[in-house]
Amino acid sequence: MIFQEQCAGVVMLCNFYEEGTQSCEEFWPTDSGSYKYYGKMFVNNKRVTVAAYVLLLNCSKRIVTGGKHAKWKKMGGGPSRVSPPSQPVTKFFLKIDHLDQYDVYTLEVLPDGCSNSILTRLAHCTTWPEKAVPSSGRMVLRLIRWTQSLEPGSVAVMCSAGVGRTGTFVAIDAVCTRLFKGFEGKVKDIVIDIRRQRAQSIHNELQYFFVYSTVLDYIRAKMPKYHSKVSRFYAELSKV
Repeated sequence: MIFQEQCAGVVMLCNFYEEGTQSCEEFWPTDSGSYKYYGKMFVNNKRVTVAAYVLLLNCSKRIVTGGKHAKWKKMGGGPSRVSPPSQPVTKFFLKIDHLDQYDVYTLEVLPDGCSNSILTRLAHCTTWPEKAVPSSGRMVLRLIRWTQSLEPGSVAVMCSAGVGRTGTFVAIDAVCTRLFKGFEGKVKDIVIDIRRQRAQSIHNELQYFFVYSTVLDYIRAKMPKYHSKVSRFYAELSKV
């Protein structure tokens, strides 16, 4: 399918094994520089990169007074004292909420009997639980932005069953794309349209709520003039 549709990218939203059960076949070699045949399809892993984002829950600042046992550290061309005696030093203390991460694979795909291979990029997200939602919608928005940075072409989105996480991702992308282009983006109508094409897309109320909350995150980031209205709506939505 990826070769047939000449996909510029693939978004993979599940792990190969989840809760002790295989949820998806490993259809590409995960080590950089390795290759493998899957039936008549040759897949070569040309490169692996990691995209990681830290969400800070709190950042505090404290003033610490240096003691008499100041230490010196060699930096560049000469020594530099780290904490001079009795001189206040500002230190920052960061509390990390969570780390969003996904691996990006650059893959060469070539079927037997074909002389022209294609290059596609695959983003593998491993932090989205089945029938649930990620810890932050920002990770999904970053994945969507990643798909927009690809060469022109189709993007395949998949998970274990191809309905829950996949449907949620596609719905968020569709709504945000419409808003970006200046059109009205009604979540309910878009979800209904997706379900007409892919039955049971978006498994449950939690994932449906997540579509709304992530779209609100997008509006707050990209459309500052609506920030106060979105904040009020988000507060009401959070009570549901």
